[in-house]
Amino acid sequence: KPSGEAPGLLVQAVATAAGAGFSPVAPGTAGALVGAVLFFPLASLGPWLYALATVGLLSLGVRAADEAERCYGRKDDGRIVIASTTFLIRFA
Repeated sequence: KPSGEAPGLLVQAVATAAGAGFSPVAPGTAGALVGAVLFFPLASLGPWLYALATVGLLSLGVRAADEAERCYGRKDDGRIVIASTTFLIRFA
C-alpha cells in the first residue's frame, strides 16, 4: 500500500541519487552521471575500500528504493535512479 507520505530526506537523497532522479529529461542517465562522478573518488580508495563502499551503497540503495517506492506509490518510479548510479560505479 502506498503511504502517500514523502520519503525522508536520506531515503529521497539516496533513491534519487542526490536529486538526479528529479531531472525532467532522462533521469536514469542523470543518475548514471552521478555514478560516474562518484567512481573516481571511490576508486582512489583502493580495491578493498572501493568494494566495501560499493556494496554499502548498493545495500543502502536497495533499502532506500524500496521505501521510496512505497511512499511514491508506484513500482519502478522514474525518480528512483539509484540502480543506474550503482551500476555505473560497479562497472565504470
